[in-house]
Amino acid sequence: MMRFLAALAALLPLTAFAGPATPLHAPAETAADDHHAVLGAKLVGLSLPGEEDAPLLVGPGLLFEYPLAHGALTVEAAAAYLFGEHGDEVPVDLLLKVPFHVAPALELFVGAGPLAAWSVEHDEIGWGGLASVGGYWWTAGELGLLLEADYEIVRSHEHTLHGVEAAAGVVWRL
Repeated sequence: MMRFLAALAALLPLTAFAGPATPLHAPAETAADDHHAVLGAKLVGLSLPGEEDAPLLVGPGLLFEYPLAHGALTVEAAAAYLFGEHGDEVPVDLLLKVPFHVAPALELFVGAGPLAAWSVEHDEIGWGGLASVGGYWWTAGELGLLLEADYEIVRSHEHTLHGVEAAAGVVWRL
């Protein structure tokens, strides 16, 4: 027993070079704690259910998201070119989003902000707002998948349009 205690005492000076120990209750840093700008490409579908023939518009879109307050608030700028039977539309929005880090690979969000929609056929711009819910599923590395659903309201031609939008895409952390 004395030899064991002597060997243990001989190792004691080596602990000074090991550095401070991390407490067991200390939170681990995860990828979700690192907030990065995000660039994305998505496929957007927009339905106007209250309109005659309930038109459907579909097309590609881009988004750029930037963190404003660490883990609490981001801003997103997005635009799309939507093709439809009754004419094409170019919606552009600016959203403030609140992220919820559910797991290291899963980030959900809610957001709202202004929307401008240019009707290509009529060469008119409608103004309104957009509310969004969705999430990112981050794969290994900087690549992730996006799913979102939006509700929009736009005033155009002295007429109010209500739209429901869905989008799916690929996002990259910058």
